[in-house]
Amino acid sequence: MHSTTKTIPLFLFGLAIVPSLFGAANPNAPEPPVVTPGDRPGQAPSDAIVLFDGKNLSQWESVKGGPAKWTVRDGAMIVNRTGNIRTKQSFGNVQLHVEWATPREVKGKGQGRGNSGVYLQGRYEIQILDSYENKTYFNGQAGAFYGNKPPLVNASRKPGQWQSYDIIFIAPQPSKDGTSVTPGSFTVFHNGVLIQNYVPIAGKKTTAANFSGAAAKGPLVLQDHGNPVRFRNIWIRPLPSASQKIQKQSSIRIEITTDGKVTYNGNEIGVRSVRAVVKRPLKQKSNLPVIIQADNVSSHGLVVKVLDQAKLAGAANIQLSNRQ
Repeated sequence: MHSTTKTIPLFLFGLAIVPSLFGAANPNAPEPPVVTPGDRPGQAPSDAIVLFDGKNLSQWESVKGGPAKWTVRDGAMIVNRTGNIRTKQSFGNVQLHVEWATPREVKGKGQGRGNSGVYLQGRYEIQILDSYENKTYFNGQAGAFYGNKPPLVNASRKPGQWQSYDIIFIAPQPSKDGTSVTPGSFTVFHNGVLIQNYVPIAGKKTTAANFSGAAAKGPLVLQDHGNPVRFRNIWIRPLPSASQKIQKQSSIRIEITTDGKVTYNGNEIGVRSVRAVVKRPLKQKSNLPVIIQADNVSSHGLVVKVLDQAKLAGAANIQLSNRQ
């Protein structure tokens, strides 16, 4: 009589363990806030700062000082050779929506046709240009990170038609001593088409920028290049930095149920997974308290094992409490 032993591949265990482990990576992250989206594509969501709603230039000023002097007409602001304008507020990481249109009447060619620009932090330009059947150098056409990276595709509409940029900008971060810069990035959609995909920003300003040197915050600048480019529906959403997200996590909470289950963020993880689960957020914020909650702390046998795993993960602040 032969006995047979079934071997279960280890990867099957991985499939069962990994989803709960990764789903529990941040047990005490705050609940995502509710943001009401616009009623139509391109409309500002409820948490956006509206920089131009078609009525006035109250959010803007001249980069030279004093009020912005661009023309406001028919719900748009129009470049009129009075110089670049900047927002009164400064920003770091942002989501930006801006709509623009080059002149319907085609004049000039190359860089002389419908030229303007959107400068994040007044330093890093996404080019505006009439690039509909208008050849120029590739890293200077519409949607280019000017002088650095051409767009992935040319998604330009015909002259005179309204176009849009949706930009995710992560600002380059200077070190505290000013000796180095952590690169940022651009992700850009032109008329809904991805044209810049997580493109690095080293911190060096682009041509004709009004500001230089990497900074935590800076104004949004719109360029007056001498062409009567129109703008409308401009809004911006400040985005938190990675460090701000980490600071919102106040503790690491492990629960032990009456029936002997160890859970983290509502997911059962098992004792041996406690070390990995605790270690991950501690790498980001080493002083996070680890709170171990059980139905009966004084008699629960798993508490000691969980406590040992938390210590092995490097937790220095461990608290025991009764499970609510």
